[in-house]
Amino acid sequence: MRVFWMGCLLGASVAAADAGFSERLSESDFKAAGLDKLTPEERARLDELVAAEPRGASASGRVVRSGEPATPPVTRGKIAGRLTGWKEGTVLTFEDGSRWQIVSKGSYRAAPVRNSPKVELVPLVNGDFVMTVDTVPRRAEVRRIAE
Repeated sequence: MRVFWMGCLLGASVAAADAGFSERLSESDFKAAGLDKLTPEERARLDELVAAEPRGASASGRVVRSGEPATPPVTRGKIAGRLTGWKEGTVLTFEDGSRWQIVSKGSYRAAPVRNSPKVELVPLVNGDFVMTVDTVPRRAEVRRIAE
C-alpha cells in the first residue's frame, strides 16, 4: 500500500513539473499578474517562454550567478519639463538630454500635469525599456532614440 501512495506522490510531482508556469500559480497570483486576461494561446506562449528561460536568468536575459543580485540595472532620471501624458510614438526628453520614444500601445493622460517627474527605466531582453514615472499608475515601454 505504501508503494502505491509513493507512486501517486511521484506521479503528482512529475505532473506538476510538466505543468506550464501559469498552471503552477495560485489563483490569486494568477489574477494579480493579470494572466486571467490572456487568451489560452497567449498563456501557452508565456509558458513556452518561461520554460525556455535558463534557470537563474534575470529579467535582462543574462544568467545570474549565485550571490549576485537578480534585479536588472535600473536607469533613473527626470523628464525635462511638463508631463501631460503619452501615446504610442510620443518622444520624451530627459534632463540629461536623452530622448525616449513610447513604443507601447495605448495612451495615458496625466492628471494633474507633472513638472519634471522622476523616471525609472528597466531594460527588457529586446533592447527596449519599461518606464515607470513617479506617482503615475501606468507604465510604458520605451525605446531610446539615437542622438
